[in-house]
Amino acid sequence: FPLYVDSLPYLAVEALERIAAHRQTLPAPIPTTFLAIANCGFPEAHHNQTALEICEQFAAAAAMTWAGGLALGAGGAVHGQPLAAENGMTRHVARALDLTAAALAAGKGAPAEAVSLMAQPLMPQRMYLVM
Repeated sequence: FPLYVDSLPYLAVEALERIAAHRQTLPAPIPTTFLAIANCGFPEAHHNQTALEICEQFAAAAAMTWAGGLALGAGGAVHGQPLAAENGMTRHVARALDLTAAALAAGKGAPAEAVSLMAQPLMPQRMYLVM
């Protein structure tokens, strides 16, 4: 989801609230794992932290297993870029997603390495400043 003033967009929040409310009415909700990927326009990925914490709270309220969150900074720069580029600016993003997919398939949460890779800047800060 795209970051909106340190949070999720309104419609995403509304959807999560409805999902949580519905799951709370179930006698035994189906076991579900939830992982969030947040993207912000700022070059620093840490701006996504509050939004990911909101997602973690949602997972708890919806009786879901929290599998973690991946935070991407300067996400707008990825638009249209192939994630498979081995030497491109998205190489860390692709590797983070691959690691996370493998972990989820094994019933685990996002590995610390994937979280760290996703949070790496897509370009040097000086380059971002001159754009």
